[in-house]
Amino acid sequence: MIYVFLLGGLFLGWSFGRNNLSNVFGTAIGTRMVSFRWSAFLAGVFILLGAMLSSSSTTDSMLALGQVDSAFGAFLMSVAIGTTIMLAGYFGIPVSIVQSSAAAIVGWNLFYAIPNAWSEIM
Repeated sequence: MIYVFLLGGLFLGWSFGRNNLSNVFGTAIGTRMVSFRWSAFLAGVFILLGAMLSSSSTTDSMLALGQVDSAFGAFLMSVAIGTTIMLAGYFGIPVSIVQSSAAAIVGWNLFYAIPNAWSEIM
C-alpha cells in the first residue's frame, strides 16, 4: 500500500518539475535557443541541488502551518497540490508551488478542525 502512496509524491514531483521548467526555460525552448533535453537536465540538477542545500527554511515554515499525521493524508495533499498545479498550467494560469502547498495545509486543518497558524500565513 505504501507504493500507492508514493505515487502521490511522484505525481507532485512531476507537476512541480513541469511548472518550474516552463517558468524557467519556457521562452528559451519556444525560441529554440535551448533544447528541451538540455533544459530538463539543467533544471533537474539545479532543482535537486536547491532542494538538498536550502530547503530547510521552507520545510520549517510548512511544518509551522500544520502537521499531517498519516500517510494517506500526505498522499491526498500531494495529489491535491499536484492536480492544482497541473490544471493551472493547463489553463495558462501562473501558480506558486508554495502558495498551493500552504493552501492544501490550511484546507487539511480546516477539514480536521485543527487550528491554523494564521501568523505564519500572513
